[in-house]
Amino acid sequence: MQRDQLNFSYLKRLFPTLEQILYTGKFTSLNEFDKCTQLWHQAGFQGPFFLIKLTDQCVFIILNQNSTQDFIRTIKKGLTFELNKGTQWFYFHFQDEQQKVFNIWFQEQQDFENFKVCLEKIVK
Repeated sequence: MQRDQLNFSYLKRLFPTLEQILYTGKFTSLNEFDKCTQLWHQAGFQGPFFLIKLTDQCVFIILNQNSTQDFIRTIKKGLTFELNKGTQWFYFHFQDEQQKVFNIWFQEQQDFENFKVCLEKIVK
């Protein structure tokens, strides 16, 4: 319970309109698709992953362990996404408003499954 309170306090400083943490993932890594080379590359964001509810929107965020810049995206209606589960890999693929294509790799299957359930409720 203490970790949840710490996470909430920290995120509340970043997002003053924070109402609820909907999902917490232990560790994720962000990859970006290069449309010119048709290859994936690491985007430099790794760390804990949160899906949060603000007063007027939902947001997902990777609290970056590599720098002070976090990865933050708003979940909007019509979000184009795909959830893929391979034998060892668990990815959330999505396209942002700038038409960039990303995937978020989940280290643990249970984290991926929990996120999937939560995200599907939000976008319905």
